[in-house]
Amino acid sequence: MQTNKLWTKQFISVSLINFLLTLVFYLLMVTIATFAINHYQSSISQSGLVSGIFIIGGVIGRLFAGYFINRFGLKRLLLITIIICLAIISIYFINTNVQFLILIRLLHGIPHGMALTIISSIATQIIPESRKSEGISYYSMSTTLATAFGPFLGILMIHYISFSILFSFCFIIMCIALIMSIFIKAPKSSEFKTASVNLEKGTSFLKNIIEPRVIPVGLIILLLSFAYSGVLTYLNLYASQLNLTSIASLFFVVYAIVVLLTRPAAGKLMDNRGNHIVVYPAIIFYAISMFYVKSSYKRNYITIN
Repeated sequence: MQTNKLWTKQFISVSLINFLLTLVFYLLMVTIATFAINHYQSSISQSGLVSGIFIIGGVIGRLFAGYFINRFGLKRLLLITIIICLAIISIYFINTNVQFLILIRLLHGIPHGMALTIISSIATQIIPESRKSEGISYYSMSTTLATAFGPFLGILMIHYISFSILFSFCFIIMCIALIMSIFIKAPKSSEFKTASVNLEKGTSFLKNIIEPRVIPVGLIILLLSFAYSGVLTYLNLYASQLNLTSIASLFFVVYAIVVLLTRPAAGKLMDNRGNHIVVYPAIIFYAISMFYVKSSYKRNYITIN
């Protein structure tokens, strides 16, 4: 009976750590472009790069996470990556130039991407097999909540406090994540050993990290995320032009509420009717919303100018 228990102390701790890591990601993602423009007078394209290059670093970190997990172990590597993140966040306080900030964002993304991969790996291993789907669903809620509170707090904070306090807040959150990580018990990461051994025997690196059947789904997610990232990065600047900064932060709260409300129903519908009954309408509504955002921007831009 004990093996079927989902809401253990370990599961709750891992979910909270994932929430904190994702919270820092979104806190910086929606504010760092504004920071680059205000402090370094960067162009719009440069500020977008400052924000988006973090994702590239995260992808690099995720690619090599399995290899380093096999070398250091889940828990040890989690502690190492969080400590590195703390060190890099400290560099945000140094006043340099936008080029150095871009480099720091890239380097920050690597350990942060690894940390998120590690904590997700721990979560999937401690969830009972009989409740795997249910457990992953609940675990993913921590990410959903972070997508609401992160941008909401970020946009709210930069209009009332300094960026130094924002960076200090992120530093404190990562310290809490580090302390919590010390007390979790990570299972052995045996599933990562096969890929690492094959790599050492000379097997193609791409064959170890790419599953061809996942590529079509990955491309769809890439396109959807590409569109959303534009909203995520420039919403604050757009709202500033319209003098709607106090309302802009609520966008992400509404977004998270809708996700929390629709996800359970979508999951049941997919179980009963298949994936297509959910995916196709969702993509259509997504495209309509992006078209509305574009049309709204054009109307307001013409009004302002």
